[in-house]
Order: sequence, then C-alpha cells, then structure tokens
Amino acid sequence: YVKGQGVEIRTLQILIAQALVSPRLSKTIAKLNAEGKKGIEAEIRMGIELGNIRKDIDPATHAPVIYSFLRGQMAFAALDRSFDQNAAGEEFIATMCARLAP
Repeated sequence: YVKGQGVEIRTLQILIAQALVSPRLSKTIAKLNAEGKKGIEAEIRMGIELGNIRKDIDPATHAPVIYSFLRGQMAFAALDRSFDQNAAGEEFIATMCARLAP
C-alpha cells in the first residue's frame, strides 16, 4: 500500500495479472511497457549526450532493467505495507549511478 496511490497501484497489478489470460488486455499492457521503456531509453540517451552516463552504455539494454525495477517496486509496495520503497529506490539509484557513471 502506497499512501495516496494504493488503489492505482493495485488496479495496475490486477490489470497486469489479467493480461496473462486476456489477449486484448495483453496488447494494451505490452504497449504501455514499450512506451515506458522507450521513455527511459530517451532519458538514458540524454544522459549520455550530457556526459552524465558513459558513452558505451546501450540504452536498449538498460531501459528494461530500470523499467522492470520500477514495476517490481510498485508490486512490492502494493502487496507489502512494510516495504520501504524510498529506501529501495535510493539503493537502486545508487547502484545505477555506480554502473552508468562516466
């Protein structure tokens, strides 16, 4: 449960679960995933151009890693009230900074 976002997160989790058995819904979730990854790829490219991310980083490889973390963090937050999403997010950010920094 995320205060103020619990319903939205749980709703998305239900939709994702239903997408496993509903082809129409599966296409919608796949489109959302593609758009999410595309957005993260663009951010990585911008970071490379600005010199904040190493030039040898492949945005297409790293975007799904970041996107899947965000999706997983959302699931943990929706299902476990004791999950500290801020601490997990900070640790993930530190890990990505160490991995991607020039």
